[in-house]
Amino acid sequence: MPQSYFPFPFDYHKKVGNLLAIELGSPYKEIRRLLNEVRAKGGFHFRGFGDMSAGEVAQLTGLGIELARLAKQREYSETVKFAVSGGELDKALEKIRGVGLNWTHGGRFYEIMGANDKGKAVNILVDLYRQMWGEIETIGLGDSLNDLPMLSVVDLPVLVQKRDGNWEKIDLPRLRRVQGVGPEGWSRAIGELIESCLIQEQSLSSRGKHGT
Repeated sequence: MPQSYFPFPFDYHKKVGNLLAIELGSPYKEIRRLLNEVRAKGGFHFRGFGDMSAGEVAQLTGLGIELARLAKQREYSETVKFAVSGGELDKALEKIRGVGLNWTHGGRFYEIMGANDKGKAVNILVDLYRQMWGEIETIGLGDSLNDLPMLSVVDLPVLVQKRDGNWEKIDLPRLRRVQGVGPEGWSRAIGELIESCLIQEQSLSSRGKHGT
């Protein structure tokens, strides 16, 4: 967060330029060390972005070469591509959890990380906003299972479509499914929420004018 954004002191771990950082995750080097340990002991077949060249990452992801180089600059997670499926994949993921790491699946890749997720980050940020503004209503937008921890802790969870046009199989109270992939879906979701708020305000205003 920008240093002067919240008008009160709070705990943070380090400064990055003019920003204050709260670190929830394990360092990238530690994650890589544990993954290499799991791979060596179990004979599992997987590769992380740290094992690949920028060209390989670009080919796998469809990113341009410069964006692929940026994608390789990890701090708190490793993106992994498994060469196995079924029982072998389940066994590898179990061993990864066994060394204290977590994982999420966001399509073609698995994201391996420490004891952190989007839900924990959202809870910290929401607590800071409540200290500043009091009661607030929170909205979360996502499109895959790695968004589930975040969608589980917000007041209004919104699911946009994946690239194949389907919605991830997520079932939560008050979950809204919105048509549109990526930014298109996010834009439509926010537009619909703003329109809904405006209609509600107009209705309240009209009731007030008529004494109801």
